[in-house]
Amino acid sequence: MAINLSDVQWDAPSKINPADVKFGDGMPAGRSTPMSEVGSGFVRNLIPSTIQQVKGLAQAITSPVQTVETLKDLIGGATLKLLPESIVSKLSEYKPEMVKAAMDKANAVGGEYAKYGSIEGIKQKLMNDPASVLGDLSMLAGGTGLALKGASIPVKAAGATTLAGGLREAGNIFNTAGTAINPLYLPVKGLELGGKALGYVGQGAYNAVAPMSKSGAEGVKARGYMAALNNDPVKIDAAINMLRQGATIEDVAVALNSSGMAAFASTSRDSSTLIRDLYNARQASMAAQQTNALGGAQANLNALNQANLPTSTATVSAPRNAVNQSLAAEAAAIEAKQQAALGNVANVSQVDVGAQLAKANEQILENTRKTVTGPAYQASFDAAPKATIDLTNLSGVAKGQLGDLLTKLEGLAPNSAALLREFGPREKIVNMGEGATAKVNVPAAPVTLEDANKIRQAINIDRAALKGSIDSSANITRANLDQLYKAVNEAIEIGVSPEALAKFKTANDLFKTRIVDIHRTGAPANLSRTSTLNQPMLKAEDIVSTALSSEGNAQQFVKLYSQDPAAMRTLKTGIEDLYRREVLKPGASEGAHAAFMAKNADQIATFDKAGMGVQQRLERIGSDMRAINAENAALETTAKSLKFGDVTALRDKIVKDPIVADAALQRMNPASKSSLARGVMDDAAKDPSKMLDHLETNEAGIMRVLRANDPKSATRIFAEAKESAALYKQVEAVGKQLDTPLTPQQTSANITQMTQGLPEVRAVVEQIQRELETGVKFQTLAAQGKAAKGGAGKLFSTEVGVTPTGFMGHAWTLGNLVLSRLKGRIDSRLAAEIGAELANSSTAAAAFEKAATRTARSELRSKAMTEPINTLTSGLKSPFGAAVVNNLAPASENRNRMRQQ
Repeated sequence: MAINLSDVQWDAPSKINPADVKFGDGMPAGRSTPMSEVGSGFVRNLIPSTIQQVKGLAQAITSPVQTVETLKDLIGGATLKLLPESIVSKLSEYKPEMVKAAMDKANAVGGEYAKYGSIEGIKQKLMNDPASVLGDLSMLAGGTGLALKGASIPVKAAGATTLAGGLREAGNIFNTAGTAINPLYLPVKGLELGGKALGYVGQGAYNAVAPMSKSGAEGVKARGYMAALNNDPVKIDAAINMLRQGATIEDVAVALNSSGMAAFASTSRDSSTLIRDLYNARQASMAAQQTNALGGAQANLNALNQANLPTSTATVSAPRNAVNQSLAAEAAAIEAKQQAALGNVANVSQVDVGAQLAKANEQILENTRKTVTGPAYQASFDAAPKATIDLTNLSGVAKGQLGDLLTKLEGLAPNSAALLREFGPREKIVNMGEGATAKVNVPAAPVTLEDANKIRQAINIDRAALKGSIDSSANITRANLDQLYKAVNEAIEIGVSPEALAKFKTANDLFKTRIVDIHRTGAPANLSRTSTLNQPMLKAEDIVSTALSSEGNAQQFVKLYSQDPAAMRTLKTGIEDLYRREVLKPGASEGAHAAFMAKNADQIATFDKAGMGVQQRLERIGSDMRAINAENAALETTAKSLKFGDVTALRDKIVKDPIVADAALQRMNPASKSSLARGVMDDAAKDPSKMLDHLETNEAGIMRVLRANDPKSATRIFAEAKESAALYKQVEAVGKQLDTPLTPQQTSANITQMTQGLPEVRAVVEQIQRELETGVKFQTLAAQGKAAKGGAGKLFSTEVGVTPTGFMGHAWTLGNLVLSRLKGRIDSRLAAEIGAELANSSTAAAAFEKAATRTARSELRSKAMTEPINTLTSGLKSPFGAAVVNNLAPASENRNRMRQQ
């Protein structure tokens, strides 16, 4: 019989003994009623049962307050059944009476529905009270199902333990019937209030209960799959075919340009941490595969590039070694030439040269005395052989103080003092008797011309020694010597014959011109003079430099040494050595020769007038050395341009500087050139990301090296290198997206492991690019789909819709809280299932196929069930308008039924 809410006994027991359960007229559970009897009984009793059901409903409507309160308690009690005991306990502390009333009524209704504990029970109810069954099912589907889902009805018959479990066998049939099976929605005048009230309650309740069954959840999910592709059969078939062929769900969404599919797949991935981890692992696996593929592509590309490199027949350092060896050989040749030239330049000791010149001076002086002045003086002496020169007048010079004079002379003029004592007047002490003595001047004895000349020479020697001294004693001594010299000359002029005097004067003239003017004048005078330390006034090592120091000195030394050709040659050698030391010394400036020649131009001219030929000799040396120096400077410039700490720097300079390249290449042998070509191409590929730029920037320099190595292969090698470099750019771009940077090319790459050519490598890279682009496009489509409210995250919530709040009080509010919780759980469960299915191409294809098949079957079942029921109820029309529409039926079915009215 139909449930009359006002007649329900709320103290009914909450538990039922399965052994006491009877079906219909009390038939025990052992007999199975044939379906033919069920069908005939259903038709026979439908109208009477419906009339009775309407009466009960009318009574509920005539007492609306009681009915609503009962519904509130009933749904609230069912809701409390779903809550954790801790929450129910807290609610009991707040309003114990309300909680107890709601729980009691829910348990009572649970007892009423125990009659559905088995399939046989359902059959009996269908036969005897079909309208009641339809009403119960409609309430399950439209208003109280949510409450009954929570009521614990432990009926264990035919494997069912709850009302929902007992009805699950028939659920697949009645879930598709829609509004047709709900007699409470029959068109009866005045049902608008009841229909609306039960409709508000039922919409959320049914849609919460139905997906909890396996078939209901699968239906929601199937509709989600179809909606993801806008229920377009063409797209669905295309998606299934693509998935069967191994395409990913991302490939499908992008290929079909479906934002709905992208959003459906994308939102399912965040349904739970498990699914998210699944997709993270999937993405990591795909990224790893792409990374491995990219790494393989680069490895093959590296190997291809290595295979394209020029063959080297020498070591890596061979180019630099060859250049250095060539430069060293050239430098050695220039050095040998320079040394040979220097070997022809005087390289002597100035001390030795000076000693030779000093000795030559003595020899020249001695020879002059022996051959010139000596014979002249001897001739005058022979003309005045007797001692006829009276030196008495010398006492006048001393003014009676001869003794004091001699004493003074002995210190500063020892030579003069000695001869005066010997030949000049002197004092003698005479005994006067009785012990008395007196000093008596004894006149000097007459002397010969030769002796008088000795006194003159002694005086000259002492005067020469005092030359330059400026102290007062020296000045006095020089004055005394001058007086003595004058007195001696006067005595000679008086004491010898005119013939002898003439010869003596001739000898004196010769002495002056050949000895004094040459040996006693200017710098040469210091050759024979000694210092107070008994050292020569002109040291040997300074003689040549002194001769070259001024034009006057040059003239003096020319006068001296022109008498000795050997001495002139020695002087020339000394001058050449000085030139070498100053002009050809290491580090001398390029203008050193010119500077030397300019500084000594007058002196050199003086020497050349004497026939020494100094200028010609020095100019020849300078010319030869300038040529050698220019050659050496050019080599040093080249060596500097080719001097690098390592061969890499040399290669870089050769590529970038054509002058350096020409200088280096002409110094390399074929093996070195092959090594250079190999190294230049290795340098280009050292940084794959910059290889193309390097090749394009340095094309001329690289081609110069390649042609120098092998003109025939140069163009091919360079072209293939550029093609590889362009592909490296693609690899780099893909690597950045995968966060996999390019690795430097290994020059030791194993070419035997190469498995792909450039076309195959390019295909791999382009495939990865397409996959990455697909991922980006997929995310764009997913964002668009989400913005359009698409996705798999709220399939159940979308079907439940918006539930009323507030007007039924606290119990209904609690029901909404529970429903909201259920929504989230079911949404997450469905999304998680979808996420798991879409993670794999084969399971995704199967899921789409299953959804398509289920949708087709559901349409067939709905049609089969609704037609006979519509036939039975087609005459029950409401005089007040269209029949109340079942809120739980699909929107399309509601619209169709509205049109049928």
